[in-house]
Amino acid sequence: MSPPGSNVGTMSMTWAPADGVQGSLDDLGEPLHETVFVVVDLETTGGSTTTDAITEIGAVKVRGGEVLGEFQTFVACDHPIPGFITRLTGIDDAMLVGQPSLGEAIASFLEFLGSAVLVAHNAGFDVGFLKAACQKTAYSWPGNEILDTVKLARTVVGKDEAPNHKLSTLARLFSATVTPEHRALADARATVDVLHGLLERHAGRGVTHRSDLATACAKVSDSTRRKRTLADGLPAGPGVYIFRDTTGVPLYVGRSRNIRSRVRQYFTGQDTRRGISHMVDLAHHVDAVPCATELEGRLRELRLISELAPPYNRRSTRQSRAYWLALSDDPTPVIRRRNFVADFAHARIGPFTSARTADNIRNLLRPGQKHVPDVAALRDLFSGGTEFVTTQLLEKMAAFSAAEQFEQAAELRDLLETLLRAADRSHYHAMLLAQQEAVVVRPRAQDSLWEVDLIRQCRHVASAAVSTVSAIGGVVTTLQLTADAQDPNLATAEELLLLCQWLGDAETTLYRAGELVPPERSRSHQQLMQFF
Repeated sequence: MSPPGSNVGTMSMTWAPADGVQGSLDDLGEPLHETVFVVVDLETTGGSTTTDAITEIGAVKVRGGEVLGEFQTFVACDHPIPGFITRLTGIDDAMLVGQPSLGEAIASFLEFLGSAVLVAHNAGFDVGFLKAACQKTAYSWPGNEILDTVKLARTVVGKDEAPNHKLSTLARLFSATVTPEHRALADARATVDVLHGLLERHAGRGVTHRSDLATACAKVSDSTRRKRTLADGLPAGPGVYIFRDTTGVPLYVGRSRNIRSRVRQYFTGQDTRRGISHMVDLAHHVDAVPCATELEGRLRELRLISELAPPYNRRSTRQSRAYWLALSDDPTPVIRRRNFVADFAHARIGPFTSARTADNIRNLLRPGQKHVPDVAALRDLFSGGTEFVTTQLLEKMAAFSAAEQFEQAAELRDLLETLLRAADRSHYHAMLLAQQEAVVVRPRAQDSLWEVDLIRQCRHVASAAVSTVSAIGGVVTTLQLTADAQDPNLATAEELLLLCQWLGDAETTLYRAGELVPPERSRSHQQLMQFF
């Protein structure tokens, strides 16, 4: 990877998975040859899940080409089977006398299914009847992954090979050992052979793991799927990734808690954002920048987007754009919108990323408005005292609603939320300025580590991840000794927004004097929790 710019290199570059070794291909999930599939087929009295009934359930459980078990049962039916159904399936009323009830049959099938991937040919039909049966018998539908062999076939079996994707047609194409005959178990056995044939073809398109099944039916070119190997060797931990073209020019910068897994998704059709498919076509290789913490990854992503200006990044391209509302010291104070507040000791609210939003809030707060009746209330508001304004605006919203002026009530509600969140950000910004240095700690659920981030003068300067709370003190000392001092003016408005949001998150704590303590909450925090 190209060396990071000067505005990037001061953050910690150290990262390792919890076990201290480079991730392996096992991080991709369960290989398909280890995945258990249950292939099911139903016979019914017709096509309606509300007025028709299941007469037979057949299923085959397979893994790695080996049959692990089979399931077959008739189901008692409380109304006559139509003659054409009997002629089609050979099942008549007499065959269902004394057979298990629907509840008994469904209970047995669900036990057989377990946690396997559920497979059916034209799965909407079979799964629809199974879900309806669960509802009728008070069983909960287990929510297993569902794989439809019809949809699998549409992407790899063309009309030059088969005129249609019927089970009988595909069974002939893949030389199934069982001929479909409109009986549940026989058709399930035939579907097993069709499934294996289809998965073999999809393997050439990069569908090799259970996690790939979700996008196996997506319309993605073979060349795009084959590019999935660009993710091989990337770390399976948090950090930033950079797509580059054949000449090394950056195309796109992103971040993830699992770089390898996220990069693989670009080659499966999961990302439908405008321009991404074209970016993937141009991509030649992917670089990774491992990060010790999620916060470092988010900030590094912002800095790399700013530095590299990749053409396919649509967001965070104007990170310095920000607006503040500042209150003058005049006897009759004036609220002014500023692009930059030189003296942060003055009362201010922000930053806002939109001038229009800032102006809307300024108009809401102009002296003389009913919800800001006097100068004292206005000064208190700009010092974080949002209680009075919140009460007044809620009363106004209630009046609008009572008059059935719902659009005005909704508009006022949105403005109130925007005001409270801006006041909340201002509180945390003031906290960072006052402390000069803050150690932010947050637990990481995926590997039970503790993320430690060092912030100086509103600028993230170093980070690390430790396995126990007792280790935080030692790593903080190391970070303090090795991190460079930073000019606070280097932090963009978007970085500042992110830091303030991070401090306001419920999982974030501060490390002070050897203890973890929650950040002091703003006066607007309670209103946010109560009303939004």
